Amino acid sequence: MLTKGLRYTVKPTLSSNKPAWLLEKHDGKMPALMHKGETLTDSLAIAEYLEKTFPHKTLTRQGAYSYQEVLEKTSGFFPSLSAFIKNKDPAQEEALHAAVEQQLDLLDELIRSTPGQFICGIEKTLADLYLAPQLFHATVAMDHFKDVEVLHIEGDPVRPALEYYMGRLFDSEEFNNQKAYYSVDQVIYGWKVARGDV
Repeated sequence: MLTKGLRYTVKPTLSSNKPAWLLEKHDGKMPALMHKGETLTDSLAIAEYLEKTFPHKTLTRQGAYSYQEVLEKTSGFFPSLSAFIKNKDPAQEEALHAAVEQQLDLLDELIRSTPGQFICGIEKTLADLYLAPQLFHATVAMDHFKDVEVLHIEGDPVRPALEYYMGRLFDSEEFNNQKAYYSVDQVIYGWKVARGDV
């Protein structure tokens, strides 16, 4: 919405104060969007709805890949991250960690194969905006819960293409806008809940 220059209101919602429409129509799933009586949940469904409804600044122009191709190729990333962060069984730790590393290698390879600064190529697309928060979660949660560094601020990068890409995304105006900003503490708390730590 920030990239498209849309005006909107953010309504932070706890499980105790979810609106009736969200509970009744969508089982309380979040994130959620309400626009002119239309309600949606799921980040990608919301992004695609906004792209279709407000096409004036397109985020689906194809480069080396279409955004759909990138999302298909990277569909294993967040599930593997989630399994690794939630894991408390030492016997599974090595395999789950390896699965995340494999997904990070795949992302690095994808970025290296495209001309330009973004994952589809020269222009920012829905794929970049979809991956940015997932990569932020990986950076914060893997460091906090597993003592694994994904973005090497000091020293040489392990995956240069991916790490420079992450740096560009995390430095972007949209990512740092107060309306969109999601703090490190919020990410850690969310994963503590997911892990059953709180």
